[in-house]
Amino acid sequence: MTAYNENRLIQYLSSIVSDELAKEATNWYYIGTSKHWDGATVFWQIDRLGRVRCGKIMQYDSQTGKRVKEPVNKVSWVHTVLKWQNFNLSQCLFGEHLLSDDTKIAAIVESEKTAIIASCYLPDFIWLACGGCNNLSVKLCEPLKGRNVILFPDAGRYDEWTEKAKMLSAICNVSVSSLIEEKATDEERESGFDLADYLVRFSPSEFARNRQPDAQPEPNIQHAAYVADAGELFIPTPPDNRTTYTVYPSVEAYNKRAGLPAFVPFHSVDTSGMNKVSINIKTLTV
Repeated sequence: MTAYNENRLIQYLSSIVSDELAKEATNWYYIGTSKHWDGATVFWQIDRLGRVRCGKIMQYDSQTGKRVKEPVNKVSWVHTVLKWQNFNLSQCLFGEHLLSDDTKIAAIVESEKTAIIASCYLPDFIWLACGGCNNLSVKLCEPLKGRNVILFPDAGRYDEWTEKAKMLSAICNVSVSSLIEEKATDEERESGFDLADYLVRFSPSEFARNRQPDAQPEPNIQHAAYVADAGELFIPTPPDNRTTYTVYPSVEAYNKRAGLPAFVPFHSVDTSGMNKVSINIKTLTV
């Protein structure tokens, strides 16, 4: 292990947020540093019981925050580097240990770096990373059972993550944010633009000031939703910036989780003439 201030990812994080926030994030996620590559980062996967499942080693550029992929893609595992024999790799969500706080909505992104950056900008969520869309499964997300969950796919992956959301709806109240899909340009989509790329355009304080007044979490344990004349239930998601509606055919269908929801862009629906109802986020019922 090398010193904290030699970690290239933490150096980058300090440059876009602050030393204080970078240190807090380091403590939240138990970010490690490896001498396998100069200033490389270790992302420990720690489950809800506090067990360390594995450690992923990745090297980043301290100036751009991008992964080092040349001359080789610098990604490895602690058990591989240490040559542990017969190691049984059993992954969990990165950040799963933070789920002991059941008052916050869980948000899932693809990369560990993005989860860490998002936690500095939007601390009212528990930020988790799945390490890749292919890893997003009911088994991996079992600790999210019964919770409100928002998926934040990278640009160009919205449809793929929407399909994943349908699968995960069997265990949790899940929605998919279209924020990045709508913000990204064609060029950014091509380069894999994600939530972190959007957030770092602002300082955390500037981002907080720019958030809409009605984009704050609803008071107490209630979130607003809307019922159309035909009975469909429209749930604004995520509650803080409302980029998508999660749609159930009826309130009853939502309360019983009968069938899979649909997801539509927020700007495509006019709720001004609908009946407003409240969802209790503790019981996940209207």
